[in-house]
Amino acid sequence: MTEVNNPHDRLIRETFQDKKEAATFFKNTLPPEVVKLLDLENLELSESSFVSEELKQEQTDLLFQIPLRSGNKSNVYLLFEHKSYLENSIYIQLLGYLTEIYRNQQRNGEKLSVVIPFVFYHGEKEWKLGDRFLEQFVLTRQETEILKDFIPDFRIDLFDLKGIELKKKLESITFQITLGVVQRIREGDLEFISHLPGLFSLLLGIEEESKRVAILRKLLLYIYWVRFETIGIEGNPSQIQIGRIRGIDSDYSRETDFRRDAVRY
Repeated sequence: MTEVNNPHDRLIRETFQDKKEAATFFKNTLPPEVVKLLDLENLELSESSFVSEELKQEQTDLLFQIPLRSGNKSNVYLLFEHKSYLENSIYIQLLGYLTEIYRNQQRNGEKLSVVIPFVFYHGEKEWKLGDRFLEQFVLTRQETEILKDFIPDFRIDLFDLKGIELKKKLESITFQITLGVVQRIREGDLEFISHLPGLFSLLLGIEEESKRVAILRKLLLYIYWVRFETIGIEGNPSQIQIGRIRGIDSDYSRETDFRRDAVRY
């Protein structure tokens, strides 16, 4: 089985590449006043070829292009950045991305379109970086008031997975299951495994069999790679429950097999 360098990033990217699912997610998570302006049904994934030579080693996760409901020819771009750990350089990184996107728009002779930086965070540490670039500067209140006009300030829309009740927050069953697994992936073995039957049983709410099977396969592989270090320990519950993932490609071709394995896990 080929090693996956960043299973968190891979899972999130693959899930958000489904345009219909992504549109539903953003409808549930963006500020309501922003959602009212956006034609999310016509959301499109945009090519991220805007990234400069200097930034190629740290390309943005995903860039979405969304028309405005008003019919205005301008689009809103949603810059999606996924973080599985707290990183103090996030605002500088996003500033670089924003600059490249706007530069690319200008280069192509386009009018500037708004870019919303959206940060998806599921790190273990509490998010303490605020939601504005301005907040990263160490200034007194008076200094901030006088100098803020010289700072290229922007706000991020933060989705912090920790503590969110996914069933209440999200309509999409795909995201309820997928993010439910991500939310609990760092729990102890017994606690983590005890939650899997409830999460995987949600798959039965998805009508399309091939989609259910694809989601289950993707999540089991994700679990395998993230919790890989525990598999070799004799008697470890993860070994019993996750050890069969190596043969997953041949396991879920029929409905009966799917239902049996969904309950088992």
